[in-house]
Amino acid sequence: MPTLTEVRDIADAWLAARWPTVQTRQETYASNHNGRYWQGLRSHSSIPIDAIDSFADLLDSHPTDQVSSWNDALPGLPTNWPVLFVMDVYDGPQGMGYVGSVYVYHTNTDRTYSRSRNEGPETWRTVAWHQV
Repeated sequence: MPTLTEVRDIADAWLAARWPTVQTRQETYASNHNGRYWQGLRSHSSIPIDAIDSFADLLDSHPTDQVSSWNDALPGLPTNWPVLFVMDVYDGPQGMGYVGSVYVYHTNTDRTYSRSRNEGPETWRTVAWHQV
C-alpha cells in the first residue's frame, strides 16, 4: 500500500503535468466564449483509490448551461486518471478565474484528500492538501 505522501505525490505530478495544457485550453475557450472559462464536472463517478489510474467515466458530462464536456475542452487526454478532477469557474468582484481540484482516496487512512489550484485574481482559492 502506498503511503499518503506517495499518493499525494502521484496526484501532484499528474496535475502539474497537465496544468499548462489546462491553462492554454482555458484561455482559448475564454477567447471564444466572451471571456467565460470552461467548467468541468467531476471526471469520475467514484474517487480513485491510492492514486491508481482509474477510468474517468464522466468525461462526456457537462453543466446544464454549457455544451462542452471534458472531451471537448481537453481533447486527447487519456481516459485513465489517478485522481478525480473538477474544474470550477468564478466571476468575483476582482475578476474571473478557474480552479482545478483533485481528489484521491487513501486506503491506509480510510480518508479522502483534496487540493486545489487557482488561476485568477482570487488567490485564496489555491488550497493545500486537506482531508475532505
